[in-house]
Amino acid sequence: MWQARRASIRCKTARSSMARALRFAASMTSTPSAAHVSPAPTPISSQTASYHGAVSEFKRRLIESTLDQARGNRTHAARALGLQRTYLLRLIRDLGVAAPPPPPRRRRSAA
Repeated sequence: MWQARRASIRCKTARSSMARALRFAASMTSTPSAAHVSPAPTPISSQTASYHGAVSEFKRRLIESTLDQARGNRTHAARALGLQRTYLLRLIRDLGVAAPPPPPRRRRSAA
């Protein structure tokens, strides 16, 4: 009984996370500040023809575009996607996201 409840909670969590990511992606493209034109979507290759491949490809593209909008700042991108920063870093690694290098850290000057 509790396993079914747990699976239901996981499913709801995954659905709400995906819905939040889709709302964020839609808001980023419909704002007046998004003056650049997004490239046309590339056709789905045979490699991503499966459901899981298509979902992974969607996640990869969403993360890449969010990182681009956050100018490579992974913390800001994670916050915008509603993810923990460490989970975003894992997704970047696992999905092979072409992420820009992290911005250089500023050193505080000694006063």
